Amino acid sequence: MSAPVIELKAMVHKRLANQLQLLFDRVDDALFDMAESAASNQQQNNFFESMRDVRFKRVDIEKRFLDGLQDDFVALFSD
Repeated sequence: MSAPVIELKAMVHKRLANQLQLLFDRVDDALFDMAESAASNQQQNNFFESMRDVRFKRVDIEKRFLDGLQDDFVALFSD
């Protein structure tokens, strides 16, 4: 890949990584807010359990997304 394409890939990676982190942070905040206003203990527990699941899977999801982005970017520009 040429230098401009490598620079573009780095910029896209950084931007999307930041947006993905923001997305997960907002999901976490939203689940917490829903847990706080839950109508029952069961609903509250479900929201907290969902928060734990998202937190647990977050790193893997982010990694797989960014790895896929890297692979697709390389495939797009390698001919």
